[in-house]
Amino acid sequence: RIIAVKNVPINYCVKCSENFYADDMVKIVKYAIKNMSEKRQIILYEDALFEYRKNIKPDSILPDLLKIQKEADPEKAKEQKKENEEKQNYIFDVLFYGKYYHDCIKTLDEKMSHENLQINSVILIYHYVSTKPLKCIIKDKKDNCIISKFLNEMSILNFAESDPIVARFSVNQIGYNIGATVNKVDKKNNKIEFSINRVDYFRERRKSDRFPVSIYADMCKLYSSKKHSGIVKDLSRQGLFICIKDEFAIGSGVEIYLQTKHKIIAIIGSIVRKQDDGTSISGYGVEIVKISNTDLEYLKQYIINL
Repeated sequence: RIIAVKNVPINYCVKCSENFYADDMVKIVKYAIKNMSEKRQIILYEDALFEYRKNIKPDSILPDLLKIQKEADPEKAKEQKKENEEKQNYIFDVLFYGKYYHDCIKTLDEKMSHENLQINSVILIYHYVSTKPLKCIIKDKKDNCIISKFLNEMSILNFAESDPIVARFSVNQIGYNIGATVNKVDKKNNKIEFSINRVDYFRERRKSDRFPVSIYADMCKLYSSKKHSGIVKDLSRQGLFICIKDEFAIGSGVEIYLQTKHKIIAIIGSIVRKQDDGTSISGYGVEIVKISNTDLEYLKQYIINL
């Protein structure tokens, strides 16, 4: 079996042009291969370090002063240890995984979209079965749910509940790119209701990491020939978010084949998170591990031109 450990720090000697590794790093990598490889074929060194410190050396992150205090003042040392553990949890849960940042951005995005999405406004909706954007009129809105009506009566035929879509509109020369999910389809009245998942702004396009898309894709386990069809909802240079019916374990290696407009892009990635909304369809966050230089350049241009 091949186990990949990413982001491992190494030392480099400029005189002899050789790499060498610290003893602690070797212990962490061995721990990761022994204890984490059953669940994950591709392991981030940061995750292995966190697990190693949590299970093997829980006190290794504490300052040297605390070790001295253990003998002199056990109660104070205990309080200090608790404080350090809280700091560690904050660092990993909030800063390392970015929960605080993403929650703030999500709140701002929803607020901005609610303020600017006005009733009777015209928006463009992109759907994975259509090669052209579809024009709609906003009929009603409540919280983050929007009800829109298609101008073309035939446009709604291929829509279904839970489909990912992209809605675009502009206000005061600022463009908004909304990633959304279809909640209800009213074919009789030519209306759909969708909920907002994410908002990007055109003028900040180059600063944004992820972009909402709606693209067909096939995904399978690494070295497996059995492919499963899914839909990519978010895309960036570093990763993507795909919705698919089949089950995949967090940390497992996967092969993804993006069916873009002009070519199929082959990607090898690692599943870093799973989102389950209680239905048969699950969402997976995938980190891109390997992609050819040609496909990478195409992907960059594809994202820029979205």
